[in-house]
Amino acid sequence: MKTSQKGFSVVEVLLVVVVIGLIGAVGWLVYERQQNDKTDEKSTITETNQPTGETSKKVPDGWSEYSDNNYYFIHPVNWSEQTPKEKDVLTLKSPDYSETSEQGERGPYPILKTGYKLDLSVIPDDTQNETLEKLTAHIVEEEGQLGGGSHKEITVDGHKAMWVNNKYEETYLYAIVFHDSKRVHIQLNTKDDTNPEAISLFEKILNSLDIK
Repeated sequence: MKTSQKGFSVVEVLLVVVVIGLIGAVGWLVYERQQNDKTDEKSTITETNQPTGETSKKVPDGWSEYSDNNYYFIHPVNWSEQTPKEKDVLTLKSPDYSETSEQGERGPYPILKTGYKLDLSVIPDDTQNETLEKLTAHIVEEEGQLGGGSHKEITVDGHKAMWVNNKYEETYLYAIVFHDSKRVHIQLNTKDDTNPEAISLFEKILNSLDIK
């Protein structure tokens, strides 16, 4: 007597293979997603803790950043850049700035009445053998010849600076910053040389200055 044996059909085998394949595919996708999440988490932690190599510049409330090919610095947010620019001089003015004019040896000369005016100029430094004191004294002497004025030296948070007054009643804080083959002249015009706010403004601008 023969016993009949029945095996799996081709369709059944294919169904089993398909199901196993689907389970394997889903499992692989889940595993790969978990690995990617771990990698992203590690990357985030590394980026957070790794030093950038640059000092983060914190801008005080009410201040804004200025940057061009010559320098970076901060200034009060409502100060506006003068346009058109004077050649090689960057000028910013406070919103309450106003001026009058006096007749000088070279024609009409603007004189500040209210507010502030900030001038920065980059000059190629051809005075490498000069000390800061000698260069400053030379400029002051020129100011005296042109304006018949006076000056007094001060220190602004470690930076050498001075108050300059000339015969046109122009008063400003002035400093020179050297960098490689350049020097930057910084001038903050104000109404008088007893203005503590002017020194505070000048200090923040000077300390934030980054010459490129």
